[in-house]
Amino acid sequence: MTRLGALVRRLVLVFGIGTSVAISGCGEQEVAGIPAESGVAGSDASGLPGALESFDMCTVMSDQELQYLGLRLDTKEPDETLGAVGCVWLGDPYLLGLSRNPHETIAGFAERRDSPQFTTFKERSVADRDGVQIRTDSAGEGCSQLMAAGSGTVLVLVRASSSQGPPVDPCAEALRIAQMIEPRLPEVGS
Repeated sequence: MTRLGALVRRLVLVFGIGTSVAISGCGEQEVAGIPAESGVAGSDASGLPGALESFDMCTVMSDQELQYLGLRLDTKEPDETLGAVGCVWLGDPYLLGLSRNPHETIAGFAERRDSPQFTTFKERSVADRDGVQIRTDSAGEGCSQLMAAGSGTVLVLVRASSSQGPPVDPCAEALRIAQMIEPRLPEVGS
């Protein structure tokens, strides 16, 4: 197992959640200076049931988008942990994880909101999708934005990876990336 893979598995286990992200359809949107992409590889515009289960999370963002965020393309590593399927990239100033879980719902997370594993739990929708933002570390180095998609949830995980340069607010960055990919997600219930 690579060092990145070990870090990802440790993060997912710490979060104790089935991380989740899925994309379907191609939306064009520009978020905070990130170029809009059309025809994102791996998109499935059908919105049919099963779209979330079969979507390739490793292609939801273009190489251009990933590089703009400061992520290194050569660090991409697939991850399948605790029912979640997705990919992780290292970069500066943070690590980004995108995953999907067709069996975990926002309501399921809300039922566990008082769990001691969450140091912060906030309801935070993305566009018209139900969502939550969670943290599991008191140091504030990582944050996850979850949102409803298809039959389950999508997760955007941002964790600080560098002390160089200006500090990153992982929750703000996770929300920004979630807003960027939201138009590409399958409709809730599909």
